[in-house]
Amino acid sequence: MPSPLLWGDEGVVKNRFGNGVSDLKLTKRFYTFDYPFPPRDVVDLFRHYYGLTNRAFASLDDAGQQRLHEEL
Repeated sequence: MPSPLLWGDEGVVKNRFGNGVSDLKLTKRFYTFDYPFPPRDVVDLFRHYYGLTNRAFASLDDAGQQRLHEEL
């Protein structure tokens, strides 16, 4: 399954719609994520609920997971 983050790439969006859209206008916007908990808990949120981060942690041993958690 393609990453939903690719919807932020203009070329990917145009390719996905192909000839199905005659006029496509894109506006880039920045969004600041503001979580109601500290950064350490944000890492845990992504670790458990975001597939890419979840897979990254799953590919590591306990020591590697601890290092990744600290780096993030």
